[in-house]
Amino acid sequence: MEFEKKYGSIDPKPLAKWITLDDAEFLIAPSQTIAFRNEALKLFNVGDIDSESLGKRKASDLVGLESEIKSRTVLLDWKNVKEEDKEIPYSQEKAYELLTTFDEFRTWVDEQSDLLAEQREKATKQIKKK
Repeated sequence: MEFEKKYGSIDPKPLAKWITLDDAEFLIAPSQTIAFRNEALKLFNVGDIDSESLGKRKASDLVGLESEIKSRTVLLDWKNVKEEDKEIPYSQEKAYELLTTFDEFRTWVDEQSDLLAEQREKATKQIKKK
């Protein structure tokens, strides 16, 4: 049995798609992949699972945790992203910085990732029906 064929890839890149925003392109993977869940397990404490514990954390801490996970498993690369007219090479650290700094961008990445997850789920259901 091949685990990746049966349960899914632990590498989010094969599931990712290039998505254009203005004149830049972003390689975005679907949310709720095995890679996403594994990264969340590494960063969240067991006590964070109940909403009461999360409610005691600062909002910036939660945004940081969420952005850390997404910078490793959702926002995987980019083209034509610039600061002061200079192209910024992709790095996980820079992805984290942009996700934590720019709320609208983080929301856009979330929306794209969720759409890809929905498409993936629909495709999986179609395959299972056959």
